[in-house]
Amino acid sequence: NTHLHINDVVLGGTLRYLDTDMRLVGQWKPGTADAPVEEFHSDDRLLEVADEALANAGITHITGIIASGNYFVDTPQKVEEVIRLTGADAVEMEGAAVAQVAARNNVPALVIRALSDNADTDYEVFKEFDISEYADTAARLAVDIVKRL
Repeated sequence: NTHLHINDVVLGGTLRYLDTDMRLVGQWKPGTADAPVEEFHSDDRLLEVADEALANAGITHITGIIASGNYFVDTPQKVEEVIRLTGADAVEMEGAAVAQVAARNNVPALVIRALSDNADTDYEVFKEFDISEYADTAARLAVDIVKRL
């Protein structure tokens, strides 16, 4: 999402896979062979609580689409392809799987993604990035969200 920047957050209202054949995955619970699912969702109540916690912390955020895949989206061509295929506001590697397992087991899930780059950062440059500030913020937010439940 070109309106988002490093440190902004996307709450995963919708989670989609980038590189998974949903004909197979989608037929498992909560989907069926006759009505396979194509995406997964964070729990509405958890989204509401996370929205409140992020607003309270003054963190720019949206509720949007997070796409999960097993490759880096690091070129303009890959960014265009991901947007075309998924409409993603953010890309990462785990969220859809977390939401899928939660849905399959009837467990409410919440996927939150803080942006660490704008999908235009070379991996060799990105891996030098200090994640400790993000970890501290995530820990504070997690505690705040749990307290609000």
